[in-house]
Amino acid sequence: MSDDRAAKLRRLAGNARVPFSTLCEIVNCIRTCPELLEKELHRHAVKRAIDSLWAKVGYQEDIVCHDEQHFIWHCTSLPKLMQHLVKSSAGFRNVVRQSWEAHPCTREEPWHLIVYGDEVVPGNVLRLDNKRKFFAVYVTVREFGPAFLKHEHVWFPIAIIRSSVAKEKIPGNLSGCMRLLFRKWFLADRIDHDGMLLDLGIPDSRFANVYLKLGNVVADGDAYRALWSAKGASGKLPCLLCKNVLSQRINSVTLVHMSCPYVERFVLASNEEVWEKADKIAASRGGGNHAHLQMLYGMTDSRNGLIWDLQLRQHVRPVDVITFDSMHCLVANGIAQFEVSLILQLVKDVGVTWDQLRMFVSSSWRFTSALGNTKTLVGCFAAARQKAFQKEGSFKAGASEMLLVCPVLQYFLHKVIGVPSQMTDQIASFDALNSSMRLVNMGKQGFDVAQQLAGALRIHALAFEKAYPDAEVKPKHHYVLHVPKQVVRDGVLLDAFVGERKHGGMKRVSDGVTNTTCFEHTVLSRAVSVQVSWLEDPANLCDGLISPSDSPGLATLEGSTTAAVASAMTWGGTRMCAGDCILLNDIVHIVEACIALDGDLGVVTTRYAKVGQVISHHANRQP
Repeated sequence: MSDDRAAKLRRLAGNARVPFSTLCEIVNCIRTCPELLEKELHRHAVKRAIDSLWAKVGYQEDIVCHDEQHFIWHCTSLPKLMQHLVKSSAGFRNVVRQSWEAHPCTREEPWHLIVYGDEVVPGNVLRLDNKRKFFAVYVTVREFGPAFLKHEHVWFPIAIIRSSVAKEKIPGNLSGCMRLLFRKWFLADRIDHDGMLLDLGIPDSRFANVYLKLGNVVADGDAYRALWSAKGASGKLPCLLCKNVLSQRINSVTLVHMSCPYVERFVLASNEEVWEKADKIAASRGGGNHAHLQMLYGMTDSRNGLIWDLQLRQHVRPVDVITFDSMHCLVANGIAQFEVSLILQLVKDVGVTWDQLRMFVSSSWRFTSALGNTKTLVGCFAAARQKAFQKEGSFKAGASEMLLVCPVLQYFLHKVIGVPSQMTDQIASFDALNSSMRLVNMGKQGFDVAQQLAGALRIHALAFEKAYPDAEVKPKHHYVLHVPKQVVRDGVLLDAFVGERKHGGMKRVSDGVTNTTCFEHTVLSRAVSVQVSWLEDPANLCDGLISPSDSPGLATLEGSTTAAVASAMTWGGTRMCAGDCILLNDIVHIVEACIALDGDLGVVTTRYAKVGQVISHHANRQP
């Protein structure tokens, strides 16, 4: 690097108030749009550009609060956003058109709207009075299919509401907020009856009327309880979908505890029965048995809650749309963390130390970069994690980290320890858990695994009960048993991983917003602007090489007209990079490079068996 260039970079870094990575992104963006430098730039110009987009796709809801004050809630209009995106983004228009051609929708057979909501914490996550903490709502369409549903930019930010505002001001809290959104979609916009007219460029007609009904509401345990006014484990009935599953153990032929692994013993509720419970609770207001009925039915009364809105009942049918999230049930402070904590306590008794575990996970493991890397795996067993485990007795790890830890720990138990006799039952339970997690991953890719998954979850539940008869069972152990039937209902397994990635982008947008006077409008309008800008880039939502280089020598070698090489590519909505570990025809390979021959994508790999054979594998023949 020349001294002059180094001096300029130091000057740039010295004047910047952002991290270097963010600074590099800004500079590289300006390089693609050098006309931005033609005029002096002011923050008001940037704000006007965002506001001009928001004027096309936003709306505001005037809410009368508990104290009779008015709160103006800024939200994204779903029909307007969809109409704008199909006009401005060729990539998104192709997604919608492909879905339309595969699954034409009518008023009688509409598409299914998926709604996901969860809490986002900007800034210091440990701050107790974080007034910027907010609940974010995203939507997508089930008919887009697994390849696009796993892409966070095909989930649209529809609304955010600060948790403190929802709790202190909005009638019905979060359930009341969702009620307002649903009323807007189905009673005002009538997206299920009138539909949305989208310009898809269809031959002859060009336009298509897309009808949407509520298909899924995906949420973790806290959001599930908040949105549906459910008590969870604190009520007699911890699950809104079941009539005979109790949070307390009881000797009965028909009633079962939430640890029961036999799904056929669950007596499922109907929508009408859920509404009947809500109506009985409402009718008891002011009476002596009001609190008793809420505890008995496992529901918290809310006049402005979602379930108590009579006009919405034909559009929002709880039993049909409640979707338990396999990610939060299994790996996000779920069953996997609970069981790994128990396993780590047991291996300590057979002489295994954390130092030995750290040495084992520090070996030359190979992963697909979309799953993780060795550094992340080693971090899961760092000294800080060990200290927390020894203090609290529970293993602390994120959802993506658990996907790395569980198979490696399973291999350690079988190949290193050798299944000690005193741990036979516990390792059998852990094996069943890993089998269930693998099937969940296959279900997310669109494979038909519902029957296999139901069997695997039952085997795990039985093995867990045998291995840990005195362990506390949580509602998540019951909720996950509903997932196979949800897969049959939906045709695909839905979870919150993509929503968590969406949260990352929302957090980046909100971190710099400190003024809470118009917090919802500022954060949401910026998030929508980022979303639209990404979709408008023609290079996105398309399979292809990332930063490719022409390779005439490879073209000559392969007998093709053109050839290009890159260290990474997008294929089937997933990024594949050099060094990734992939499984082809039951043989493990390591990706050496990504290539394109006359437009056909492929990878050059070496067999991990280290025989040195180089194999060219074209993506259009097999993923």
